[in-house]
Amino acid sequence: MAPYANTIYEQFNQTLDSLSKSYENVAKKSPLVDKIVILANHILRLIPMIALMQILPFTALSNTALMLTGGLFYRITIERLCPLRFALLSSIGAIAFDFALAQNLELLGCLPLSIYAISVIYTAATSTGVRAPQLATLAATSCCSSK
Repeated sequence: MAPYANTIYEQFNQTLDSLSKSYENVAKKSPLVDKIVILANHILRLIPMIALMQILPFTALSNTALMLTGGLFYRITIERLCPLRFALLSSIGAIAFDFALAQNLELLGCLPLSIYAISVIYTAATSTGVRAPQLATLAATSCCSSK
């Protein structure tokens, strides 16, 4: 059974590699598409973090500490080789969203959420040009490997 599972896993990885190369060609031709995809990825990463923040059974302060610790730990251990880093920013976004909800979305409560939104937009807008040299350097390794 294990050799069959390895074959499926390898085929799956080859399919993903093929899709990644196709997307890379699109991103090279249209940096705007790449920026939109980066922005969408930030949003898609934020949504489960907000959900996690809402279902954690602890106090807001404990949840905030857990989210920041988890985001920092992931950033330091896994994302250290990645040209794009989402974990810490999405954790901060979830905390900002939770704070805004606690303040009933009033002006003071929306300030951290606005700062988060500005930083995500800035990151998406500036990451395409910065990312290219990092991607070239990492071509032989995986974002999540230690090679």
